[in-house]
Amino acid sequence: MATKDQYLDLYNRFQKIHVLLDDGDRRGLQDSDLTTSQYNLLMHLGAQGNNSLTITNLADLLICSRSNATRMVRRLEDQGLVTSERDTQDRRLVLVSLTPKGRQKYLEAEKLHHAAVMRRMTALSADTCASLDALTQEFVLLLENDLRTLNGS
Repeated sequence: MATKDQYLDLYNRFQKIHVLLDDGDRRGLQDSDLTTSQYNLLMHLGAQGNNSLTITNLADLLICSRSNATRMVRRLEDQGLVTSERDTQDRRLVLVSLTPKGRQKYLEAEKLHHAAVMRRMTALSADTCASLDALTQEFVLLLENDLRTLNGS
């Protein structure tokens, strides 16, 4: 078993990686006039094709509160990038969809994001990439399980 200091050092390194990745994403998306959170919301909608997601689905995918997801949706609605409407089957649900303008914006931003990712990641060898992939998949599962435990699900 690792020591407390080793766990804290590793956690701090992950935190630094998060900050560096987020900053690189922000810089990569600068020409799209989207924040990284807005891009991620559009990305999740883009993955649905022509289908909608509920505010609750978006909040879960973005790991944020429903009120935060609602605020992001409203801002993107103001820009004409998404639409939201009540579900005809269940009026409590709000369905969010990409507009044609939003799909175009997402596809343009996706190119910028992918270029930024490739610029940073291609410095890794194939072996290092495979090792990191396996290790981070395991760590993501651990964190997701911890989150589910905290949420009582």
